[in-house]
Amino acid sequence: MSRPEPQPPIKEAPGNETRRIVMAAGDATTVLAIDSAVGVLVATAERGQAERDALVESHLRALTGRADIDIERRPSGRPRLAPPYLELSISLSRRDGLVLAAFSPDRRVGADLESYSLDLDVVSLSRDHYAPAEVKVIEDLDLAAARDVFLRLWVAKEAALKITGRGIYDGLGEPDCASVIDRLHCDGAIAVLPASARLPALRLAVRTCRAHDALIYCALAVEG
Repeated sequence: MSRPEPQPPIKEAPGNETRRIVMAAGDATTVLAIDSAVGVLVATAERGQAERDALVESHLRALTGRADIDIERRPSGRPRLAPPYLELSISLSRRDGLVLAAFSPDRRVGADLESYSLDLDVVSLSRDHYAPAEVKVIEDLDLAAARDVFLRLWVAKEAALKITGRGIYDGLGEPDCASVIDRLHCDGAIAVLPASARLPALRLAVRTCRAHDALIYCALAVEG
């Protein structure tokens, strides 16, 4: 039986208030960071893809001080970085006029962004998609807490799976985040997961924000 990965100290107390962000179209702010990797939230409004990419690229250059960040698109439409960076050192997730952009100068990253919804049957969805231990946690919570944990797990898993370039194509059973739910429930805390059959060893962080009068869930994943 493998030992659990050692976890870094939690620097923010659980239950801290959701970060409220006031953003006009074109604004950006850093919402997550793991070492040199960052998750930047950009208010893109209803722009086309090329214009969105240019805006995100501009903000990443300004916030990181790296003028050589160039976002390209694969034939499939997925984003990638031009050399000298790894292709998967960029990850973009878009929702409701916002883009969460993950960037690292030397590691593969993943980002995911989701909006809070009252319409989700989180118990049924977790039974369909999550690992058994994660399902058990959700089943034992009241409805409001179950929705919150379900969405924190969802964005964390999607962000992690984007590191491979395949995303959720093979399902959401991995990574099993049951052992680090307490960390994912604490905004900005870093969770460490060991390598698995589908994923390298990685680190994860989740944060909730209020932007454009909506509650949103942001996740950043970094390999290693």
